[in-house]
Amino acid sequence: MTYTNIESIDNELELIKKKIEYFFKENIPIHINLKAKSVTSRKFLNGYIKEIKKDMLILEDIIHLTKHFIFFVEIFEVFPYRQKEEI
Repeated sequence: MTYTNIESIDNELELIKKKIEYFFKENIPIHINLKAKSVTSRKFLNGYIKEIKKDMLILEDIIHLTKHFIFFVEIFEVFPYRQKEEI
C-alpha cells in the first residue's frame, strides 16, 4: 500500500513537471495552486515561467512583476492562466 502511494505521488510530480516544461517552451502564462492543509487556505500564483531547475521553477508574477521560487513538490495543480475577460 505504501509503495502504491509513493508511486502515485511520483506520477503526479512527473505530470506537473511535463506540464511546466510545455508551458515554459510555449511561453504560456500559468496559474499555480499550491498545496495547503485545507482548500480554503490554498494559495495561488499567476505568471510566466522564467527558469526551470532540477527541483523547482522561477515564476514571474503577472501583476506584481515579482519572482517566486517554487519547488515542484509544493504544487497542487497547474494550468494555463486566463484573464477574467477570456473566461
